[in-house]
Amino acid sequence: MTKHLSCVLAALLLVGCFPAVVTYYEPSARSGSVINDACGAAAPASTLKLQVKATDLRVTGGEHSFTVTLRVPKGSTVRMASTDVAVTVGGEAKHYALGEFSYYDREKRQSVKVAAGETLGGADEHFVFGNEPRIFQTSLQWEGASDIYQVHLPAIVVDGNVIEIPTITFTKKSGVGVYPVNC
Repeated sequence: MTKHLSCVLAALLLVGCFPAVVTYYEPSARSGSVINDACGAAAPASTLKLQVKATDLRVTGGEHSFTVTLRVPKGSTVRMASTDVAVTVGGEAKHYALGEFSYYDREKRQSVKVAAGETLGGADEHFVFGNEPRIFQTSLQWEGASDIYQVHLPAIVVDGNVIEIPTITFTKKSGVGVYPVNC
């Protein structure tokens, strides 16, 4: 048994992965799917994904923050219908304004910031293993922490169509994942 365990540990070190217990915030909403969006990891599913045509919106929660990611393909446009976000903690809703979205312009080799209310134009980004849509990201933080909170995002406008975003509830959980050392 000890020999097998040693082989397993050696294999994990050689491939650069390690198991770890993590605390994460599991999302739930009336639509969308919960996915693992961690880089190369077999981790707990902690991101809510909403697919709208070829564009997808992903929301990942933290202890007192969340991140919105929009993956917008070439030929599509997306904008937030408003910048107002409500976060409900312990039954009390507080309103915040989304800040800037940022993306990495591979041609210019620089990060670009776009105001949250502006139109985000899609593109195909070329990588070694294929094409990916342009990725826009913004985060929001607030004071205090809770084991359960809700996020009320504004609607998004995808190619001229208004899409309502369901209320997302994040619940603190613990789980085990296998994470790469170098991602």
